[in-house]
Amino acid sequence: MFSFADDTDNIILPRIKVEKRKIDTKYFYEMYNYSSDIGMPIEDWLIDFALDNGLVTLSDAMCYTFAVKKLEKTRRRKPKTDQEEERKQTEIDNLTNKIKKLKLKNPINLNQIKHEYIQKTTRTTTG
Repeated sequence: MFSFADDTDNIILPRIKVEKRKIDTKYFYEMYNYSSDIGMPIEDWLIDFALDNGLVTLSDAMCYTFAVKKLEKTRRRKPKTDQEEERKQTEIDNLTNKIKKLKLKNPINLNQIKHEYIQKTTRTTTG
């Protein structure tokens, strides 16, 4: 946890940032997805998952899903030169190794998390 002069605290994990802000006498928490350069507010279904399973588990799931998608995209890419083919293969090898390491943590794919959240909210609203 990092504290800053503007009275905010931050928890920073791979792909996630949680900010704790104090406004008057109340504290507010905001979660951001940093899968790109710009932090986007995290969707409700990811917050729900983090509350049930923890921030580290959410971070692992986000890293795993991102790496799998990037590997699929890299495999589909058509290199035009031998040098591009070599770069593609290096990237595939690096992503494959990263995914193997992440699999040791038994991550859950974000699609599965979202599907389970939709089922849970559907049962709550209809049942």
